[in-house]
Amino acid sequence: MPWSVIISTMDEGITIFFVQFHIFELQVFPNAESPAQFFAVWSAYAANNEAGYDIAISYLFWIIATVVLTIAFILTVLLFVRESIVRRITPFHPAKVFGGLLICSAGLYGVAAYLYITHGVAETPIPIGMLFMAVFGVVLIFNPTENQNQTESEVQEKGSKQAK
Repeated sequence: MPWSVIISTMDEGITIFFVQFHIFELQVFPNAESPAQFFAVWSAYAANNEAGYDIAISYLFWIIATVVLTIAFILTVLLFVRESIVRRITPFHPAKVFGGLLICSAGLYGVAAYLYITHGVAETPIPIGMLFMAVFGVVLIFNPTENQNQTESEVQEKGSKQAK
């Protein structure tokens, strides 16, 4: 799922669809001879930064958001392969860590979308995937974990059994 879709109409009447996935951007020109162009996010950042365009900062936030999302993905794969390792390296329950990483990534994509609006793209981005990430992150953070489902008496009972 793309994190953002932008529909932009240029002064010449040309419509461009910018479909922004996490590591690349697809630019679709419906009425042109070459109907699509593909850009990796880091090359788009490098080209815009070298040219001195203000929009380069939004690509930088996009890259940072993708790094955060990649960390969440790696931890998810590691959770399925070696759950004990993930539980040791994360300070909280893994679901809460993943939720926090998703919210952080969604926030950074939100900053990138805001910078698109204020620094160069004529039209407003529609941050579809960013909204899904934020919602899933909130669900993971506020969903009770197995430790939160125990009553206080169950925790005390478990502690007294371990003391014996």
